Amino acid sequence: MRKRESKPQIHCHAALPRQAERFEQTLSAVRSEVKEFKETLGSLTEAVSAHDARLDSLESALKKMEGVNTALQQKIEDLEGRSRRNNIRIIGVPEGAEGKRPTDFVAELLPKLLGEENFNLPLVVDRAHRSLQPRPADGARPRPIIARIHLFQVKEKIMQLRRLHGPPQFRSNKLNFDPITVICGYSTSLDPLPYRLQQVVMAGMVVAKKLILLEWKMPNAPSFKRWLSEMLIFASVEHLRSLGQGAQDLNKTWKPLLDYFKGQ
Repeated sequence: MRKRESKPQIHCHAALPRQAERFEQTLSAVRSEVKEFKETLGSLTEAVSAHDARLDSLESALKKMEGVNTALQQKIEDLEGRSRRNNIRIIGVPEGAEGKRPTDFVAELLPKLLGEENFNLPLVVDRAHRSLQPRPADGARPRPIIARIHLFQVKEKIMQLRRLHGPPQFRSNKLNFDPITVICGYSTSLDPLPYRLQQVVMAGMVVAKKLILLEWKMPNAPSFKRWLSEMLIFASVEHLRSLGQGAQDLNKTWKPLLDYFKGQ
């Protein structure tokens, strides 16, 4: 019988230490990288925590500033309202009549128109100027004069004299400086008008105030044409509402105004 051939045996005992050494080196390198990664992650975590703390501080400071800003805005609005309490608008004075010193002009004009006997002391006007509109063409309606009376009591007295004596005359021009209708939307000067016409006038004041509020920062004041356009829209809506509700009084109030617009 033939003897079975034996396979050669491979002895790797000598290679194992070298492989273990390389594995150990690789593992050491991985450990080193993991350690560096942990250190980097730790520094990033600290940086994020610091940024979060700064953001919290900034948000708290911002909320305080918003509160201060709101309070300041309210104070400014209050001061602006108080500063206008002494203002009057004089309508109808021809352009250029005030000369180069409108303050002195108004201080002399009002006592002459309303009666110098009604003013025990010289009238003190803090400032006066034409409304901030382009100068009108010759023959056009003059711009109003806005004047600030120094004392509120004197301003109220001027308005009272105006209501008692009616619109004064200056060079054959009727002057009107009653701000009550403009500010409040109604005054006793509307009493002689029919009730429906009073409603139209008061609505017109509301529309005018809305335009002023919308465009008070614009360089030019709202035009009369713009006001008419807004009034047409307002009157049309009120007219349709009156027809839908069957309110004949509202229909009679707004239909004449709409007919006027159609005729223009």
